[in-house]
Amino acid sequence: MVPCGPDGEPVPDVPPRRLWTCTEKPKDDYYSFGKFTHKISSSEGIRTPLPSDSRRRPDRSALYNGETVPAGVEKHRLEEMQRAEKRVRDEKGDAWTPRWFKRVEEPQLYEGDAPLDKVPYWEWNGEYDKQPERPMGKADEIDGKGFCPWQYPEIHSK
Repeated sequence: MVPCGPDGEPVPDVPPRRLWTCTEKPKDDYYSFGKFTHKISSSEGIRTPLPSDSRRRPDRSALYNGETVPAGVEKHRLEEMQRAEKRVRDEKGDAWTPRWFKRVEEPQLYEGDAPLDKVPYWEWNGEYDKQPERPMGKADEIDGKGFCPWQYPEIHSK
């Protein structure tokens, strides 16, 4: 960090100060992810996530493991399942509703915010906080397993 004066120019004769040092990236990482990326993508040492958590997506798990062909197959399968959900929803006249957010019809917009006709606004509905506490999970029981974000899970074959 280089301290600057009110005019935005560096203060003379003040040495720069290091704010952080990046850790070395893991060797032989397929995507050159850093340790932080691995940590936030990991399922190790966390409470068992909900079935809709992306860590359970089989395409994501395969891609993370560098298995691009199986990842592509799984992604296509999930997209077909999404299309099937939409068909059933349309046939029933149901609307898609997010589980954890509600739409804000008249949000307070600030300068630089996207206009409502371009981007809808959502706010947290608090329903997630009402979920019972889940036990600690193991990565090999979570990664790529049990993904179910579906409104109509009964239409999807296992």
